[in-house]
Amino acid sequence: MRGDRWMARHLRVDGDAPPRGPCVFVGFHYGTGFWSLRYLRRLGHRVSFVSAPIESAQFHGDRLRPGFFRWRQRRVEAAGGAPVIYVGGSSERIRTTLRDGVSILALIDVPDATTSTLAVPLLGKRVRFPDGIVRIAASEGVPLVGYVASLDPQTGTRRLRFTRLPDDPTQALGTLAGMLDAAIREDPASWHFWAEWPRFSAHASASPSSADGASVR
Repeated sequence: MRGDRWMARHLRVDGDAPPRGPCVFVGFHYGTGFWSLRYLRRLGHRVSFVSAPIESAQFHGDRLRPGFFRWRQRRVEAAGGAPVIYVGGSSERIRTTLRDGVSILALIDVPDATTSTLAVPLLGKRVRFPDGIVRIAASEGVPLVGYVASLDPQTGTRRLRFTRLPDDPTQALGTLAGMLDAAIREDPASWHFWAEWPRFSAHASASPSSADGASVR
Protein backbone atom coordinates (compact mmCIF):
# COMPACT_ATOMS: atom_id res chain seq x y z
CA MET A 1 0.00 0.00 0.00
CA ARG A 2 3.10 2.23 -0.13
CA GLY A 3 4.23 4.08 -3.24
CA ASP A 4 7.51 3.89 -5.12
CA ARG A 5 8.76 7.11 -3.49
CA TRP A 6 8.39 5.53 -0.04
CA MET A 7 10.10 2.37 -1.29
CA ALA A 8 13.02 4.38 -2.67
CA ARG A 9 13.53 5.98 0.75
CA HIS A 10 13.21 2.89 2.94
CA LEU A 11 14.32 -0.10 0.84
CA ARG A 12 18.03 -0.87 0.38
CA VAL A 13 18.94 -3.43 -2.29
CA ASP A 14 22.29 -5.16 -2.74
CA GLY A 15 23.88 -8.39 -3.92
CA ASP A 16 23.62 -9.68 -7.49
CA ALA A 17 21.53 -7.73 -9.97
CA PRO A 18 18.44 -9.76 -11.01
CA PRO A 19 18.76 -10.86 -14.65
CA ARG A 20 16.42 -9.50 -17.27
CA GLY A 21 13.75 -11.81 -18.62
CA PRO A 22 11.88 -14.58 -16.80
CA CYS A 23 13.57 -15.95 -13.66
CA VAL A 24 12.70 -18.18 -10.74
CA PHE A 25 13.13 -16.25 -7.48
CA VAL A 26 13.28 -18.28 -4.26
CA GLY A 27 12.95 -16.84 -0.77
CA PHE A 28 11.97 -17.84 2.74
CA HIS A 29 9.35 -17.17 5.37
CA TYR A 30 11.67 -14.58 6.80
CA GLY A 31 11.62 -10.84 7.32
CA THR A 32 9.71 -8.61 4.90
CA GLY A 33 9.91 -10.80 1.82
CA PHE A 34 7.00 -9.41 -0.20
CA TRP A 35 8.98 -6.22 -0.86
CA SER A 36 10.74 -8.34 -3.46
CA LEU A 37 7.57 -8.31 -5.58
CA ARG A 38 7.30 -4.53 -5.57
CA TYR A 39 10.97 -4.09 -6.35
CA LEU A 40 11.03 -6.66 -9.17
CA ARG A 41 7.91 -5.14 -10.68
CA ARG A 42 9.68 -1.79 -10.72
CA LEU A 43 12.57 -3.43 -12.63
CA GLY A 44 10.11 -4.59 -15.28
CA HIS A 45 9.46 -8.16 -14.14
CA ARG A 46 5.95 -9.53 -13.93
CA VAL A 47 6.00 -12.09 -11.12
CA SER A 48 3.59 -14.89 -10.20
CA PHE A 49 3.79 -15.91 -6.55
CA VAL A 50 3.51 -19.65 -5.83
CA SER A 51 1.23 -20.21 -2.82
CA ALA A 52 -0.52 -22.91 -0.87
CA PRO A 53 -4.26 -22.82 -1.57
CA ILE A 54 -6.58 -21.02 0.81
CA GLU A 55 -8.98 -23.55 2.32
CA SER A 56 -11.66 -22.52 4.80
CA ALA A 57 -11.16 -25.66 6.87
CA GLN A 58 -7.68 -24.55 7.93
CA PHE A 59 -9.12 -21.53 9.76
CA HIS A 60 -11.29 -23.58 12.15
CA GLY A 61 -14.41 -21.49 11.77
CA ASP A 62 -12.67 -18.11 12.00
CA ARG A 63 -14.67 -15.82 9.71
CA LEU A 64 -12.16 -12.99 9.47
CA ARG A 65 -8.91 -14.74 8.60
CA PRO A 66 -10.05 -16.29 5.28
CA GLY A 67 -11.16 -12.86 4.09
CA PHE A 68 -7.86 -11.33 5.17
CA PHE A 69 -5.83 -13.95 3.31
CA ARG A 70 -7.87 -13.49 0.15
CA TRP A 71 -7.31 -9.73 0.41
CA ARG A 72 -3.60 -10.33 0.91
CA GLN A 73 -3.44 -12.54 -2.17
CA ARG A 74 -5.07 -9.79 -4.24
CA ARG A 75 -2.42 -7.36 -2.98
CA VAL A 76 0.29 -9.89 -3.85
CA GLU A 77 -1.08 -10.14 -7.39
CA ALA A 78 -1.19 -6.36 -7.67
CA ALA A 79 2.41 -6.06 -6.43
CA GLY A 80 3.73 -8.75 -8.78
CA GLY A 81 1.56 -7.85 -11.75
CA ALA A 82 0.61 -11.49 -12.40
CA PRO A 83 -1.81 -14.08 -10.94
CA VAL A 84 -0.96 -16.20 -7.90
CA ILE A 85 -0.29 -19.85 -8.76
CA TYR A 86 -1.61 -22.33 -6.21
CA VAL A 87 0.34 -25.55 -5.62
CA GLY A 88 -1.15 -28.94 -6.38
CA GLY A 89 -0.82 -29.97 -10.01
CA SER A 90 0.87 -26.65 -10.74
CA SER A 91 4.01 -27.81 -12.58
CA GLU A 92 2.70 -27.22 -16.07
CA ARG A 93 1.23 -23.85 -15.19
CA ILE A 94 4.59 -22.73 -13.78
CA ARG A 95 6.33 -23.87 -16.95
CA THR A 96 3.78 -22.10 -19.14
CA THR A 97 4.11 -18.93 -17.07
CA LEU A 98 7.90 -18.92 -17.53
CA ARG A 99 7.55 -19.56 -21.27
CA ASP A 100 5.19 -16.59 -21.46
CA GLY A 101 7.95 -14.35 -20.09
CA VAL A 102 6.59 -14.07 -16.54
CA SER A 103 8.87 -14.75 -13.56
CA ILE A 104 8.04 -17.05 -10.65
CA LEU A 105 8.57 -16.36 -6.95
CA ALA A 106 8.37 -19.19 -4.43
CA LEU A 107 9.17 -19.63 -0.73
CA ILE A 108 10.83 -22.65 0.86
CA ASP A 109 8.16 -24.48 2.86
CA VAL A 110 8.07 -27.63 4.99
CA PRO A 111 7.67 -30.51 2.50
CA ASP A 112 4.75 -32.89 2.61
CA ALA A 113 5.46 -36.61 2.78
CA THR A 114 4.88 -36.90 -0.98
CA THR A 115 6.98 -33.89 -2.01
CA SER A 116 10.27 -34.36 -3.87
CA THR A 117 13.13 -33.17 -1.63
CA LEU A 118 16.88 -32.97 -1.15
CA ALA A 119 18.80 -33.05 2.13
CA VAL A 120 20.57 -29.82 3.16
CA PRO A 121 22.32 -28.59 6.33
CA LEU A 122 20.41 -26.02 8.40
CA LEU A 123 21.21 -24.86 11.96
CA GLY A 124 23.48 -27.81 12.60
CA LYS A 125 20.99 -30.45 11.38
CA ARG A 126 20.25 -32.21 8.12
CA VAL A 127 16.80 -31.22 6.93
CA ARG A 128 14.97 -31.62 3.62
CA PHE A 129 14.07 -28.79 1.25
CA PRO A 130 11.57 -29.22 -1.60
CA ASP A 131 13.44 -29.31 -4.90
CA GLY A 132 10.62 -29.13 -7.47
CA ILE A 133 10.86 -25.43 -8.24
CA VAL A 134 14.64 -25.47 -8.76
CA ARG A 135 14.32 -28.49 -11.04
CA ILE A 136 11.71 -26.70 -13.13
CA ALA A 137 14.05 -23.70 -13.46
CA ALA A 138 16.86 -26.00 -14.59
CA SER A 139 14.73 -27.82 -17.14
CA GLU A 140 13.29 -24.56 -18.50
CA GLY A 141 16.72 -22.96 -18.71
CA VAL A 142 15.83 -19.84 -16.70
CA PRO A 143 18.05 -18.15 -14.08
CA LEU A 144 17.62 -19.03 -10.41
CA VAL A 145 17.90 -16.21 -7.89
CA GLY A 146 17.65 -16.48 -4.10
CA TYR A 147 16.87 -13.54 -1.88
CA VAL A 148 16.62 -12.52 1.77
CA ALA A 149 14.52 -9.55 2.89
CA SER A 150 15.22 -8.19 6.37
CA LEU A 151 14.07 -5.28 8.53
CA ASP A 152 16.08 -2.97 10.74
CA PRO A 153 13.76 -2.46 13.75
CA GLN A 154 15.65 0.66 14.83
CA THR A 155 15.27 2.61 11.58
CA GLY A 156 12.48 0.79 9.72
CA THR A 157 14.79 0.30 6.74
CA ARG A 158 14.12 -2.78 4.65
CA ARG A 159 17.06 -4.62 3.12
CA LEU A 160 16.72 -6.85 0.08
CA ARG A 161 19.71 -8.97 -0.97
CA PHE A 162 19.69 -11.05 -4.17
CA THR A 163 22.04 -13.98 -4.81
CA ARG A 164 22.42 -15.65 -8.21
CA LEU A 165 22.12 -19.38 -7.58
CA PRO A 166 23.91 -22.23 -9.37
CA ASP A 167 21.90 -23.81 -12.19
CA ASP A 168 22.38 -27.28 -10.70
CA PRO A 169 19.40 -28.02 -8.40
CA THR A 170 21.48 -29.71 -5.69
CA GLN A 171 23.97 -26.85 -5.54
CA ALA A 172 21.15 -24.29 -5.68
CA LEU A 173 19.40 -25.79 -2.65
CA GLY A 174 22.69 -25.98 -0.78
CA THR A 175 23.26 -22.27 -1.43
CA LEU A 176 19.70 -21.46 -0.33
CA ALA A 177 20.19 -23.43 2.89
CA GLY A 178 23.35 -21.45 3.59
CA MET A 179 21.52 -18.17 2.98
CA LEU A 180 18.71 -19.10 5.36
CA ASP A 181 21.14 -20.39 8.00
CA ALA A 182 23.09 -17.12 7.96
CA ALA A 183 19.90 -15.01 8.04
CA ILE A 184 18.45 -16.89 11.01
CA ARG A 185 21.71 -16.65 12.95
CA GLU A 186 21.85 -12.91 12.26
CA ASP A 187 18.26 -12.25 13.35
CA PRO A 188 16.46 -15.33 14.73
CA ALA A 189 13.22 -13.43 15.44
CA SER A 190 12.75 -12.63 11.74
CA TRP A 191 12.22 -16.29 10.79
CA HIS A 192 8.47 -16.89 10.70
CA PHE A 193 8.76 -20.67 10.77
CA TRP A 194 10.10 -21.45 14.24
CA ALA A 195 6.82 -23.23 15.01
CA GLU A 196 7.52 -25.47 12.00
CA TRP A 197 11.08 -26.37 13.01
CA PRO A 198 10.07 -29.78 14.45
CA ARG A 199 8.50 -30.64 11.10
CA PHE A 200 11.60 -29.51 9.20
CA SER A 201 13.91 -31.60 11.35
CA ALA A 202 11.52 -34.57 11.29
CA HIS A 203 12.15 -34.82 7.54
CA ALA A 204 15.89 -35.18 8.02
CA SER A 205 15.89 -38.97 7.53
CA ALA A 206 13.04 -39.16 5.06
CA SER A 207 13.83 -40.41 1.58
CA PRO A 208 13.15 -38.21 -1.44
CA SER A 209 9.99 -38.86 -3.41
CA SER A 210 8.71 -37.65 -6.73
CA ALA A 211 5.41 -35.83 -6.50
CA ASP A 212 4.15 -32.64 -8.11
CA GLY A 213 7.45 -31.14 -9.18
CA ALA A 214 6.23 -27.57 -8.74
CA SER A 215 5.44 -27.80 -5.08
CA VAL A 216 7.67 -25.87 -2.72
CA ARG A 217 5.61 -26.86 0.27
